[in-house]
Amino acid sequence: DYDIEKKYDKNSNTDGWENTFSLYRKLEEKEVFGKNWSMDIGPYIKYNVSDISSDFGEDFKENKYSLRYRVRTNSDIGLGGAYWGFDFFLSSIDTNSRDGYSLEGNLTGSINLGYGFQNFFTIYNEYLDYGNNRGTYLFRIENNFRWTYDLNENFAFSLDSEIDSYNYYKNTDQDKSFKFNVGPYLLYSQDITEKLRIFAKIGITGYNFEEVKTKFSNVSESGLYMKIRCGFEYIF
Repeated sequence: DYDIEKKYDKNSNTDGWENTFSLYRKLEEKEVFGKNWSMDIGPYIKYNVSDISSDFGEDFKENKYSLRYRVRTNSDIGLGGAYWGFDFFLSSIDTNSRDGYSLEGNLTGSINLGYGFQNFFTIYNEYLDYGNNRGTYLFRIENNFRWTYDLNENFAFSLDSEIDSYNYYKNTDQDKSFKFNVGPYLLYSQDITEKLRIFAKIGITGYNFEEVKTKFSNVSESGLYMKIRCGFEYIF
């Protein structure tokens, strides 16, 4: 699996990369509590760097080298069912301050509610010992609620709302952060071949609110935004 993303933020004159690569080996399925559970294990790498303008501070680097173990199953929730499970990571972290490690056990999944409504969620439980975190517990909730209407074979309209909440506990100068955005999007997808697909997601009238609290400051901002994401997917 791979995901290669180029990112740019006009407000802070910041650009960078956020890429993930992983290999996995499927393990034998198990039946527990009347459900079939699929499992896999393998290495996972996340490359996350940003070049930040000197007016806004030093450059950012937080690279992650992990062993990942995944468990997945299905449930009859909603009109279209749910796909959910657990992710476990044992990670070495490379930063531009203090290197270290992290441990994670996360609950993640998606629910097809029917009539175009879907919900995607991840509940993170992380132990952090790198950078300014020295034995810190992070509880994070990420949720995306979406309604999609197909316009034709290649185009669709969606209304997305996203919540991303961080709460830090013990031995860190970070406290909490909260991000919320909502807005309409035009979606495009086109299969060029059986293995190659191009896609785009464009939103021009979204609303965004973000608040970041540390031991030393409390900063919040809100306003309208434009977000464009485009790329291609290739299956090797």
